[in-house]
Amino acid sequence: MRRLEYLFMALIFVTAGAVIAFSYFQGYSLRSVSAIEAYSLGVYWDPELLEPADSIDWGMLRPGGVKNVTVYLVNETPSPMNLTLGTSGWDPTEASGHMDLAWSHEGRLMVPGAVLESDLSLSVSSAIVDVETFSFTIVLTAEGLESLTIAIFHDAFADTSVRIIYPSESGSKPLGAAAASVSDWLASSLLYATVGNATEGLDIDPTFVDQTTGDPVGEPGEAIVTFGGPIVNPVVRRAETPFGPLEDRAPVRFYMEGETLGFRERDGTPILGASLSLVEVSRGKDLFVIEVYSDSEGRHLLLCYGLGWKGTYAAGKYYFNEIHGAPSSYPHAWMVVLWEDLNGDGFVNAPGDGDGYTVIGTGPGG
Repeated sequence: MRRLEYLFMALIFVTAGAVIAFSYFQGYSLRSVSAIEAYSLGVYWDPELLEPADSIDWGMLRPGGVKNVTVYLVNETPSPMNLTLGTSGWDPTEASGHMDLAWSHEGRLMVPGAVLESDLSLSVSSAIVDVETFSFTIVLTAEGLESLTIAIFHDAFADTSVRIIYPSESGSKPLGAAAASVSDWLASSLLYATVGNATEGLDIDPTFVDQTTGDPVGEPGEAIVTFGGPIVNPVVRRAETPFGPLEDRAPVRFYMEGETLGFRERDGTPILGASLSLVEVSRGKDLFVIEVYSDSEGRHLLLCYGLGWKGTYAAGKYYFNEIHGAPSSYPHAWMVVLWEDLNGDGFVNAPGDGDGYTVIGTGPGG
């Protein structure tokens, strides 16, 4: 009987100890307020950007717990920027070993003026002890790009406004450019389907193209897309001039020598294999270039065109079917591609539908 009493008392003590421990764990909480430091970014509490956020009160936190807070970020620079998240100034310093601040936007590209909803998640280790209050600074940074690439252009402007300039059929255009073919418009329509919001205009419209210089019209940070080569497109003709600021020149330029057509790098460096004879172009072959660069006004341009109209049309199909499907595979500023009518049907088929598409060369913007 006495043995049962001892056992019963032991159970009481164990149960009481568990209750005390549970009560202590449940009652142990932490409190923190974090300052926010933002570089090249605006941080707000609302999507209308009316209420700036300069600190976050995390409220009461418990070991093993997670607290999420939503803020809205805006790129306040005229250029696309990469986002990074960091922390500093932990007090006490040992708290940093038991806390983790996370988000899902590390390395994300933001275009100028873009607003991004962001959830900041602070998790607390269940092993934390002897810390009741702590503080730290949240460091949000938008870092400039070293150079624009096809992949960056695609991702940055997939969900924002893009200005598309069509080479018109008019015979009176800036810089003496000739009338364009309808195929240039068809190529542009394929890229149109890959962007979130497009504003369209002709090269004879002074709100899209400066009618004296051939320069595209747009605000710093805007994206501008155009198809058609320098013979029919004044924007491309201006981009390939050897005069003016280096930043205003496209990475690749067209050339014609006798019966040979092709592409060279901006400084005249030959691109191996990037030339065809007029006869080859007329018999089911063409070359096209897809290139991006940022000009001296901070605008970001995408130029696509072929030696002939079929090359330009093929460029549009290549962008839609290949680049749009796997943009990260194109970490370069320009590429030259050989198109071949391998099935002999006289039509420009998409990659994988009977025609050949061979990458001849790629390179940086320089």
